[in-house]
Amino acid sequence: AMLMRPKVPRSGSRIFLEKIPVFWKRFSFLNKVTARNLFRYKKRLFMTLFGIAGCTSILLAGYTIKDTITEMMPLQFEKTMVYDLMVVATDNEKMLEYIKNNRIKSACVAFLVILLLFWLVWSNVSIENSHYVIQNDDLPVSFDGFKIAHVSDLHNAEFGKNNARLLEMLRDANPDVIAITGDLVDNFHTDTEIAISFLEEAMKIAQCYYVTGNHEAWMGMVEYMVLEAEMLQLGVIVLHNESLTVERGGETITISGVDDPDFNSRFLQNLNNIANTDRFTVLLSHRPESFEDYADNGFDVVLAGHAHGGQFRLPLIGGLIAPGQGWFPKYDSGTYEMDGTTMIVSRGIGNSIVPIRFNNRPQLIIVELQKAGDNNE
Repeated sequence: AMLMRPKVPRSGSRIFLEKIPVFWKRFSFLNKVTARNLFRYKKRLFMTLFGIAGCTSILLAGYTIKDTITEMMPLQFEKTMVYDLMVVATDNEKMLEYIKNNRIKSACVAFLVILLLFWLVWSNVSIENSHYVIQNDDLPVSFDGFKIAHVSDLHNAEFGKNNARLLEMLRDANPDVIAITGDLVDNFHTDTEIAISFLEEAMKIAQCYYVTGNHEAWMGMVEYMVLEAEMLQLGVIVLHNESLTVERGGETITISGVDDPDFNSRFLQNLNNIANTDRFTVLLSHRPESFEDYADNGFDVVLAGHAHGGQFRLPLIGGLIAPGQGWFPKYDSGTYEMDGTTMIVSRGIGNSIVPIRFNNRPQLIIVELQKAGDNNE
């Protein structure tokens, strides 16, 4: 009963269906209330799905019993089998072998089901630490071995109390900077306290650079400005279509950041404005589907997220579906090369609309820059 009691929604909070007026206007008042209650609160959604699935399975089981047993009994014992006495001789050894084989098969099936469930749970609660090395001729010698920790699509997720496990992995990696490529919060269940708590500890590890994602745009300008003010107070560098230089050993590289297209519609113009072919440049962007535009503007390295690894990863195929790319996305995870530009796409850490992943562990990426041609054993 407590789960079904309506809660007061946060200001400006809207569900995905409300952003599609063609469908939303056709809903009745009760349909709208139901949709909001289900998609704003995951507990209610799970309760509804499990309830419907459970009731459906009970109905199916009932009809199956009725059709296979109830109606067969009169036919079998009144018409088909008419006898006064029945004597049956059985081969005990064959019968025992048959029972043994069935037990082995059942045990194998049960083991596979348990293994699959374990894999599903484990791949949703453990973080994969992926290490990538990018070699480039234009990288200044002083930045050889420069490490960037790439965190994307946190979506209010927590791994351990106050994200202790994620932060421990960052400390062990000992990066020079931490790049956060959008969707730090989730518009559907916004909790800025988780994001700020994570950033506060991450700033103690390395300087954090941040760019917006689509969920920051969807949460509303007022709420986002409050979040950004707290980030700036912590010392996080927020890049709104701008570039900053990082100095090391008397040499410099550029770290650039572009706003998400949902945050600022002049996306291509913003890319052109921050492009710099005179200095080695790392671009932080939420969207991997614009890789061709990044390459056209001459960025050396691009760090992106948004695709969530395709949510459900199929062996030998890759991701199943990703926002902005649709079915079987082209840029869902890993490295991509084009015209001297290398893009690394993170599978992200949290989930949003779809609450689970399959064969697609949350991912923390460590990028190490190396001067091409150097002896980096």
